[in-house]
Amino acid sequence: MNIRANIFLTIAVAATLLLTACADNNKIILPNDPIGRPIIGLILKSITATTTQRMLVNTVEYQKKKNTFNIIIEGTVTPNSVAKQEELVRKMIEAGVDAIVIDPINRTTALKELKKAIDKGIPVVNIDIPFDKKTMEALDIDIPYIAPDNEKAAENIADYVISKMGDSNELIILEGMPQTALGEERTKGFIKSIDKNNKTLNSIYLVPWSDNEIKEILKKALTAHPGTKAVLTCTDTIAFYACQAINDLGLTGKVLVGTIGYQHKSIQSLITKGKVTAAANLHHDKYGIDGIELALNLLADREHSLDDVRTSTTIITAKNAPVMSMQTSDETTNPDDESKNTTPSKRKN
Repeated sequence: MNIRANIFLTIAVAATLLLTACADNNKIILPNDPIGRPIIGLILKSITATTTQRMLVNTVEYQKKKNTFNIIIEGTVTPNSVAKQEELVRKMIEAGVDAIVIDPINRTTALKELKKAIDKGIPVVNIDIPFDKKTMEALDIDIPYIAPDNEKAAENIADYVISKMGDSNELIILEGMPQTALGEERTKGFIKSIDKNNKTLNSIYLVPWSDNEIKEILKKALTAHPGTKAVLTCTDTIAFYACQAINDLGLTGKVLVGTIGYQHKSIQSLITKGKVTAAANLHHDKYGIDGIELALNLLADREHSLDDVRTSTTIITAKNAPVMSMQTSDETTNPDDESKNTTPSKRKN
């Protein structure tokens, strides 16, 4: 599948973007820019996914508005095409892009290829999924990561939900598929909040990212743990199915839901109706812009810090939905400024 052609079809504003399609599908052809503006290679995963498309629209509009750089967008159709993403990195290097911004498939994808880019003086920026620090150390490379602090965002969402639980103590976590970096970080944040607020974690369930099976798993979990007052989910899609399960059991309003993410098409409605207590908006639609801005800074100043950069998150509740404040700090904005900080509890897993 020609991903670049697909972008042209699905993003109207891309018509005027310097986005290249390879005539032979083997090489990336860079735009001929007489002004000599830097060329940023943006490599993504799941490029046809709705959330990625939103990010691309914003990125394209940002490039048109700034008009100080060119951009080449490449990506994989699926979220697990490791070999394809590694190939795209090699093609970007061969084409001679000035910098690479990558949303990797996993924590080690293409690191060996990216080392070759760095050795050639091509700055690399990591967005969304963080690269593994130990692997980078072994390769003697340092790639700055710019993204929200998922663990802190999850902790703050859990703090907010717990502040609404009253004297009830029991919670359930729906993590998502196992061995995913962001899911693990978010679960850590949830657990940290549960511990410090002296609440009880009944169990952590690994569920599909998007499937009706989520409903059945949660129904069984709530039946097994009838004292559960809140469910914390690692994605807004999981929250969507969780709300359905809670509704099927006649527990809407009795079991609270807190989630990470504000991208699902129904999440805003679920919040305004009170079915989701709070969601952490990670501003995923700005990830591409954030990465490109950092890449441009690295090109402008070769001595620029390679430290990780944490972007903001916003807690969305019925009080402030659909307003999505774009904070400039790296802290999660809490509409109530409520949190409890007491002694850790013993968890039941």
